[in-house]
Amino acid sequence: GDAAERLVQYYLNSGKSLKKAKHWAHIGSENDSAKVQFMYSNFLADSRKEEEQRRGLFWLKRAAENGDEIAKLIYEECDSIDAKMDDAENTPCFGPEAESPYYP
Repeated sequence: GDAAERLVQYYLNSGKSLKKAKHWAHIGSENDSAKVQFMYSNFLADSRKEEEQRRGLFWLKRAAENGDEIAKLIYEECDSIDAKMDDAENTPCFGPEAESPYYP
């Protein structure tokens, strides 16, 4: 969990490889790191592919269940891929128009 999180942050912050950041986020998610599960859900949430959006929802729910406080708050509003944020613009939770709430 911690090592995967550090690698995700390294690849994102250095601008070296979004693909590698996503890879390590997936590994950290499989290892049950709630924080990394939430990060990974964000990588998937704004995809154009519905399958990836569904995987993003899955990891958002897992992160919430595993205790990530931000994931819990977001999952309350975004509990389906068709859900919309409760904001003035009615922003979609998932898909290319979604606003990812968190990157490290």
